[in-house]
Amino acid sequence: MQQLSAGIHSSIAESFVLVARDLETYNSLRGTVKSLPDQSAEFFDSHAVVAIFLGTRPTAGYDIDVSIEGEGKIRIKAHR
Repeated sequence: MQQLSAGIHSSIAESFVLVARDLETYNSLRGTVKSLPDQSAEFFDSHAVVAIFLGTRPTAGYDIDVSIEGEGKIRIKAHR
């Protein structure tokens, strides 16, 4: 697992998770998250990109922990 981008400010108001398994979906995400690096179509032959957004929160100090558990499950935990 590799982190491609992170930030504390976003134009995304609602929390959601997006999984990009192809270049078209990833490039749509890049339209919103400008800091994401270019990727080739071949990248998605063996990789996927998971984008996690907390959305608007009442105060600063929120964070996300991401881990991979048994059987390839991704665990996402938001905390303050």
